[in-house]
Amino acid sequence: MASRAEAARLAFARAPTEAWFRERGGAALLDPEFPGHRGVPAGRVVSISGGRATVELSSPLGLRDGLLGFDRRGAGEGEASLPRPLPFAAGEIRESRGGRELVRARAGSRVELEVPPALRPGDELFRISSREMDRRAPSPEEYPPELNLVGAVLGFESGRLSARIALPRFDGTRGEGPWIELPPGETIPLERSRAPGGFLGALSLFSESGEADFRLVPGLAAGLVRLASGEDVPPAELFVPPSILKREKNRVYAAAAEAIAAAAEDWARSAAGMDRGQPLPVASPRPAIEAPARSILSFPAEGLPGGQPFATPRVLREGRALPEAAGAVWLPLAPLVAGDDEYEAAARDRVRSELAAGRRIGASVGSITPQAPDSQGRSASRSPARPPRG
Repeated sequence: MASRAEAARLAFARAPTEAWFRERGGAALLDPEFPGHRGVPAGRVVSISGGRATVELSSPLGLRDGLLGFDRRGAGEGEASLPRPLPFAAGEIRESRGGRELVRARAGSRVELEVPPALRPGDELFRISSREMDRRAPSPEEYPPELNLVGAVLGFESGRLSARIALPRFDGTRGEGPWIELPPGETIPLERSRAPGGFLGALSLFSESGEADFRLVPGLAAGLVRLASGEDVPPAELFVPPSILKREKNRVYAAAAEAIAAAAEDWARSAAGMDRGQPLPVASPRPAIEAPARSILSFPAEGLPGGQPFATPRVLREGRALPEAAGAVWLPLAPLVAGDDEYEAAARDRVRSELAAGRRIGASVGSITPQAPDSQGRSASRSPARPPRG
């Protein structure tokens, strides 16, 4: 997410680079002007008067956020020097028009700030810390769980709300499955909305998943809806009382959950070669499997005494034999890859081929922690990777 990427750039002490991840030049690893923390672009100084600058913001700014500018005039006349960093805090933020004090200003707005005297119009400013992020430590509860997105089309038939949903795919591949109709609800007293937006503005309610482990991505059906008055109205211009709207939203989610669960069971029966309606066997939990030492999971690599402790894209492309231990073949996944979609597809294809060959397969997440060679020159594991339960 963009907000987390911005938080990462505020937290690290050096400008972000790809190092040698994609190329071997590493040209961006060193910054000859200023190797310290630059943060994220904050805005540009438009004008300065009486120690206060009018700044056009390129990103949001909060009260007491840390800012950084540069004095590029050098150490003195005739003397070459590097730009001098000028860190300061946004101790007071005011609207450039009206002078109203602000706690937070949005990107694209113009504000007045007290700035160091060495700054000049045209200078760029960078935000190097965020008071909002620094004042508390985030907890895992703040990060919402990832939900499956389910496409939905809402419409009205004979005064009742209808819904079609796209079933998810249950074979691990991406994309939508077939679309199915959900049972319609009770008759709703429909009328034309007096406010702009109408039912189109109410669609956001159907994106609130509540306790469901999926989230609807709603859209409106095409066509017109006939009211009791005989008037034909586009669905987007309809008004539904809020209490009825909430009831219908809960009904649609409940019906969608039942349909998805039933479709998942049907797929499981089909994959197992069972007849429709035949009860599925109750799966007994499997014991956890400990991944073997990293020295066993390593692949030979030139210049690395202990090998590479995970399957690289090249290993997957060339179909190299996977390491075997504890009665299974093991696929140690790379902890960091360029182009995760391609790597995910290659790993998934390899798992399928191993399962099709009747082999038991284990997966673990590799580590990039350096390994110390043992007395025979082989790599000994310092912290074996632990796989998920399976």
